[in-house]
Amino acid sequence: MVEGAPLLREGRKGQKLFEGSNPSLSASPIACFISLSQQCAFARIEAPTGRATAGLDYQLSPSMSLYGRWEETNGLASKYSLDDSTQSQAVVFGIRRLDDEGGSIHSELRLRDGMNSQELEAVSGLNQTFALSDTVDAHFIAERLEILEGSTRSATALGGGLDFGDQTWQGTTRLEWRRLDASSLTPLDDTTDSVMASVSFARKMSGDWTGLLRNYALITDARDQRGSQMQNRFQLGAAYRPRGMSSLDVLLRYENKSERNSELVSLESRNVHIASTHLNWHPNHKLWLSGRVAVKDLRETLGGVEDTYQAYLVSGRVTHDVTDRIDVGVMAGVMGSPDSKAREEVYGLEVGYRVKDNVWLSAGHNFAGFSDRDLSGREQTERGWYLRLRMKFDEKWLQSWLE
Repeated sequence: MVEGAPLLREGRKGQKLFEGSNPSLSASPIACFISLSQQCAFARIEAPTGRATAGLDYQLSPSMSLYGRWEETNGLASKYSLDDSTQSQAVVFGIRRLDDEGGSIHSELRLRDGMNSQELEAVSGLNQTFALSDTVDAHFIAERLEILEGSTRSATALGGGLDFGDQTWQGTTRLEWRRLDASSLTPLDDTTDSVMASVSFARKMSGDWTGLLRNYALITDARDQRGSQMQNRFQLGAAYRPRGMSSLDVLLRYENKSERNSELVSLESRNVHIASTHLNWHPNHKLWLSGRVAVKDLRETLGGVEDTYQAYLVSGRVTHDVTDRIDVGVMAGVMGSPDSKAREEVYGLEVGYRVKDNVWLSAGHNFAGFSDRDLSGREQTERGWYLRLRMKFDEKWLQSWLE
């Protein structure tokens, strides 16, 4: 979990966009980059793809650098997951060569879904950036993935997009095409094509409010299947984060998730609407209170049977600093449905330790709990023991940590 990371982008003339931290805008990409004399560290987390990335680049010369990167995705797709559109992990080691025209050529070794030689992949690719104006960049990428060890398939990827932003607007568009080669383990031609499109807009509506609109779409078509699969996620949000030192921040969010699988005879589909409000209140330097209210409306078809379901969630957490390094927390929540009298509860205790400035490691136990793929969110709502990592960082904090 990442808290308090800035929604920050450097314009072509060095201007900072959406300056400052905004922990409540967790539905948008939040990233932090810091560059020292010969090394650059970065961390990024975004939704709805659930992609988390962290890494380090080391500059060998003005035109060449070594880099390592870790990425985990639990969502639509990952740039390191040409073979998997749901959940994946990757550890990457590579070398990059830059040219004078905004392009780069890279060669990588990727250890996918675990540190073992059975999932070793070699990747070569080209990434080109064109400056269309002071505030707009165009990107093009081409990659070829070959399997060195493992049972996955080789793949090719082509993509492009635009990044733009000024003092009021920030946006990103992406379009990617990927092809998985046919497997040698089956006599059928299971070549698989997928197309992913994403659009993201953020607007600074005032000094205290930021608006966000995002949409991800993924279509996958395998030649040995009769139909295709589609996933689409749309988000619309507004974050309230007063300038200066404020004890309150609020996130209002609407989300729509749509899934369709026409590869099956029953034509399975799922469509859910979610509305939620998230609040964080810090009345003094020792006490943190957070709460969330969410409702959802679900319509799905399984095995040819159509069903509807509505549910609500109310939850809260109180965290108190016992010392400068140790805090304790209490979490409680209830999920129910107006369609029935059934209710499920979650409540538990948590102890946290500040490992380093702005980094906390917490261990907790929920004495009762539940699981819901739409309403649980980032919270640990299942019954039992768990560990939770919290971070709050900006570019100044990363620089001090590296030094």
